[in-house]
Amino acid sequence: MTASSTVTGRTGDDYPTPRRTAGDLLRPVRTGLRLAGPGGARRLREAWQGAGTAPPRLRSPRLLAGAATDEMALGFARLFGMANAGEQLPRIEAEMLAAIGYYREQGWLADPAAFHQDPPAAEPAISRQTAIGSTWQILRWQSSYAPAADEPGAERWAGYSRNSVAVARVLRHPTPRPWLVLLHGAFMGWLSTDARMFDAARLHEELGVNVVMPVLPLHGPRRPEGGLVPRSMPTIDALDNVHGLTQAAADVRGLLGWIRAQDEQPIGLYGVSLGGYVTALVGALEEPLACLIAGIPAVDFPAVFASQTPGRLRRTDWYERFMTEMREVHRVVSPAIAVPRTAAQRRFIYAGRGDRILRPLQQAAQLWRLWEEPSIYWFDGGHVAHVRSPDIRLFVDQALASSGLSKA
Repeated sequence: MTASSTVTGRTGDDYPTPRRTAGDLLRPVRTGLRLAGPGGARRLREAWQGAGTAPPRLRSPRLLAGAATDEMALGFARLFGMANAGEQLPRIEAEMLAAIGYYREQGWLADPAAFHQDPPAAEPAISRQTAIGSTWQILRWQSSYAPAADEPGAERWAGYSRNSVAVARVLRHPTPRPWLVLLHGAFMGWLSTDARMFDAARLHEELGVNVVMPVLPLHGPRRPEGGLVPRSMPTIDALDNVHGLTQAAADVRGLLGWIRAQDEQPIGLYGVSLGGYVTALVGALEEPLACLIAGIPAVDFPAVFASQTPGRLRRTDWYERFMTEMREVHRVVSPAIAVPRTAAQRRFIYAGRGDRILRPLQQAAQLWRLWEEPSIYWFDGGHVAHVRSPDIRLFVDQALASSGLSKA
């Protein structure tokens, strides 16, 4: 039986032929150039209609340049999008339908939090590595997460053999200090890139925290081998997202258990982009933490894919059906499963007004409402080009200080 025949009444002819047109790659470049031009502010203002407030300084050169850079990057982001899923779409939809039935039968669509099991504390093997001017502890342990054998997508997930070993890198003070867990974005997970993005050495040395940088599933040394574009997440392959986010939450919570076994110092969680999603999901499941910081966060993968899907696909008969199923299957890993027990005054968000990859009104503003309208900083810029911006650094430093994590 083929994947497409398992979807009642649907055949491979219902889905688009796999292709990437020159227009798909050139369109983000054209849009980026338009945003950087005289009409850019008007286009961004239109995107904020209905938000209740219009962001100031829409003509900021930094904002327009950031939005333009994001639009150009989207031409490459389509590598994991619907336009290139092609012949895999029947299998993906069949898996989603099977998972929806499975999760409904287990009661997890009615109570998504019950989908997540409390993991045991990690028991890592520890080695040392000198890199980018610092000596790091390298933690490795067997991930506690594995989907049930009869769960859709479980066999494929088990085949990602390198992913089963969880990894974290630690900069630790010789005397007890607060801990800050840093969660990287998509397509990252390498020590040098993650440490530079978070400016980890400065956080460790100047602010006096122990820095912990776990590697999220399917990233860095956990990335599966083979293929021009190795498996990662987010991906249009919805069950890989579900298993990946569930494992990410379990691994981070297991790591928190290990940290708590070290001492009784406060622990903060700070994630960027995909790491912001995992921060929000862990925050929904975990006991109170010293703080939760979500930078340019994703919280709704189906909305991300919808915003990046070419118009020629959105106009097809199967598209809305497919997206409805995708939204349903992602419910079990949505940060909306619960409001964090971490106090509202210790929740922080920053996001770019010109973010064209994770649209701010779909993602950061949604998290802001879920988190009961905590402190949020809107910076004039986009998604890609925000790294180590001084104003963002100041916002994070103040968040850590007000939460009792920083000695600064």
